[in-house]
Amino acid sequence: MGISNRDYARDEPPIYGGGGGGFTPANDEWAIRSIIITCVVVFFAQNMATDLTGWLSLDWTGLAGFQIWRLVTYGFCHDTSGVGHLFWNMFGLWVFSRSLESIYGPRETLAFFLVTVAISGVVEVGVGQATGHPAGVIGASGGLMGFILLAAWHFPTRPIG
Repeated sequence: MGISNRDYARDEPPIYGGGGGGFTPANDEWAIRSIIITCVVVFFAQNMATDLTGWLSLDWTGLAGFQIWRLVTYGFCHDTSGVGHLFWNMFGLWVFSRSLESIYGPRETLAFFLVTVAISGVVEVGVGQATGHPAGVIGASGGLMGFILLAAWHFPTRPIG
């Protein structure tokens, strides 16, 4: 982000929803809402179609087979044995990413989520493969951790809770 993207360096008013600075109104947080709604819909679809999780989850064979859709789709899948995994991931996204979406805009927020999910998935699968404990990966935890780190970077003194 260059100096020209910052609100205080601009002469014109900020462009809401375009990313790169500016504060969006609360009703323009479509990226986080879309992520949460998609995760909930996929969770219900996983419960209806048991093989869906295997097709969308990320594992070493999927990466080695160039099934690149799994780099993103695993972030929308969650453990179907209960709602705890889904609830805490979505609650964390809602808490930590809303203020970031007002800074970056919805498009950049969505892109950040997808990139952090992909990177964390590759790292998780790679570490599992390197340590001899390969396993499939599901959940938005990697994207959530990306938002937590970004929130800590932007708001280092903000209390949580």
